[in-house]
Amino acid sequence: MRAASGCLGSARGSRTGERVLAVANFLLCIPSYSTFFDNAHRRHSGLAHYLEKRSIKEIYLMGLALDYCVKYSALDARHLGLTTYVILDGCRGIELEPGDIDRALEEIKRAGAILLTSSDL
Repeated sequence: MRAASGCLGSARGSRTGERVLAVANFLLCIPSYSTFFDNAHRRHSGLAHYLEKRSIKEIYLMGLALDYCVKYSALDARHLGLTTYVILDGCRGIELEPGDIDRALEEIKRAGAILLTSSDL
């Protein structure tokens, strides 16, 4: 089981002035790398419904580990139709095998997520 901790809040968007949701405190009592679904995609965390209910269609991801949690969250977000940005300098990978991070980045890009750095915001 995995638990993500942090807080739930909102802030002003830097580019558009729209409200941006900062989500961090989702407690997932299911085996999961993604913040949206369990690893088998049989159960959802509730985050997709939460975002949809609030008409949020764009998300920014960063965290640990780039080649696991960030990657699977980005892939699921794209599958759900969300415009997805990965903030690279806010991520760190595990790289159990040489090239894991590069392969994860390629998969994230192929899914249509946008890679950027914090200075791009």
